[in-house]
Amino acid sequence: MPQYDLSYLLNAPPIVEKSQRLCWLFSIYNEEHNPYFWKNLELLQAQKQLFIVIDGGSSDATQERLKSSRFLFMELPQSTRGSRFNEALKVSFTDIVAFVHPRSLLRLEHIHELRNFHGPQDWGAFTHRFDHDHPLLRFTSWWSNCVRGDIRGIFYLDHILWARRARVTSFPTSPIFEDTLFSLQMLKRSRPHRLRTPSVTSAQRFLKNGIWKQILLNQKMKLDFHRGQELSRMDQEYEQGLGLNRKL
Repeated sequence: MPQYDLSYLLNAPPIVEKSQRLCWLFSIYNEEHNPYFWKNLELLQAQKQLFIVIDGGSSDATQERLKSSRFLFMELPQSTRGSRFNEALKVSFTDIVAFVHPRSLLRLEHIHELRNFHGPQDWGAFTHRFDHDHPLLRFTSWWSNCVRGDIRGIFYLDHILWARRARVTSFPTSPIFEDTLFSLQMLKRSRPHRLRTPSVTSAQRFLKNGIWKQILLNQKMKLDFHRGQELSRMDQEYEQGLGLNRKL
């Protein structure tokens, strides 16, 4: 993959406070109509936070909207989410980096809690919650936080992952389950720490597919993953008819 000078992508004020500890990383594709993504950038800019946006070659008006709002970004067409995160990591010089899912909503509390975190842990995530209330979705969030996350140490991107930059060598470039692979990679170093601020994430995938259907599909994907099924085929099956993520 070609090398780029990404230093210009840091959406920072002319003078960055010495206390700046964080850089927020966005790997995106076709976010024109995703209100969470735009609210996130506006919040980070207003709070004078460093952030990097890498676009996977959006086919909608995402790039035009970024340009009109004067948000700096780089385009990396035909790339996986992990590949885009890796490009962003090349210029992430802060103590802590956060990997933000574009359909998870940042709040001021996320910035404060992560900026003021001084524990010994090397990585972790925020607490998951859906933006749609349903008993099955509440159970899914509880399982994600307390069982898969706290006990097994596996967190997904919609939790908003964070890590000490010095401890991250790379982000997995798999087309699917890249967050699981990242968690397994980081677990070789240390256990994760879950921060308490809720990461409110879109339930769009569940509402489009139907909650039961999506839950069953999720379980099938996990079973196929542990069986060692071909990941590109799994990604095509998972994204079929939704158009939410980049297809390779």
